[in-house]
Amino acid sequence: MNCTVACLFAALLLNVSCKERSQNRSDSSFDLRIVYNVLDKNDSLDYEIYWMDLDGSHSENLSQSSSVDWCVHSTGEKIYFLSDRDTSRGFYHLFEMIPSTRQVRKIYEGCVLDSWIGSRKNGKEFVICVQQGDGRSLLIIDSTGKKLHEVLKTSSYRISDPTFSPDGQFIIFRSDKGGNEELWRIDILGIEERQLTSMAGNDSISGQYYRTGPPHWVPDSNIITFTSRQGNNYDILKIDPNGNQLSRITSTLDFNEGWHNWSPEADLIVLDGGSTDATNYDIYLMRADGTGRIQLTQSPKYEHAPVFVKFYSKS
Repeated sequence: MNCTVACLFAALLLNVSCKERSQNRSDSSFDLRIVYNVLDKNDSLDYEIYWMDLDGSHSENLSQSSSVDWCVHSTGEKIYFLSDRDTSRGFYHLFEMIPSTRQVRKIYEGCVLDSWIGSRKNGKEFVICVQQGDGRSLLIIDSTGKKLHEVLKTSSYRISDPTFSPDGQFIIFRSDKGGNEELWRIDILGIEERQLTSMAGNDSISGQYYRTGPPHWVPDSNIITFTSRQGNNYDILKIDPNGNQLSRITSTLDFNEGWHNWSPEADLIVLDGGSTDATNYDIYLMRADGTGRIQLTQSPKYEHAPVFVKFYSKS
């Protein structure tokens, strides 16, 4: 998508001008694109990583692999994905990719759990969830895969989906330490662990549904968002780092809003979703307040877990 079309599309969504958007950026030489995961072949569980423009055009397959490739994070122009391309089915390593060049590099040699990850210091350090013996650990590693610090280790309950606070001093993650999977906060030294959510459930919600989905810290804010199934559908909710001010961003009874990601300026949300009777998920874009939802993909394939990534022009 060229610059003119991209600006018109953003202005349609946000009622702001191209000039205002570029002035808000510290570097106006990049565009945003959307990276997402696609179940290309259902019978073989072949997940591929695609990317496209903000209006859904120019979709391309980035991974071109017969393995499971699943993007779990992005920062700047790079994405990070789990893959079993060089190991046995279901055993994942962590890789880095620059989508514009398709350059791929393995970051972590150990077995990484099927979990989202977080980063700090402009992608120089990551928090990941790994299996170690009978237990799970939250590890902080550098961009070469070197272990810097083990924040938390447990064999008595499940932990997953860690993400750093904007200042890098805290980690929000999912845990069933209290009996149900909720959001918890821990400092990077692993000293103070605190439960943030206690989502009301009901007997009809089984283990296949999220009571509390993977957390996302809104850029440069004190807001954490997550998806949660309440009743018959998923909505996106928000809460502060102390577990207060729980409220909804979306509230649609006949639509599921699922895995999502925030734009760098926190003005857009990209998400996967579909009607409650849909047989697959597509990718959508909406404003930060949950309004103006636009469908970007229309495919019979399952399309999941989109993230924003910066795309730098060659000029």
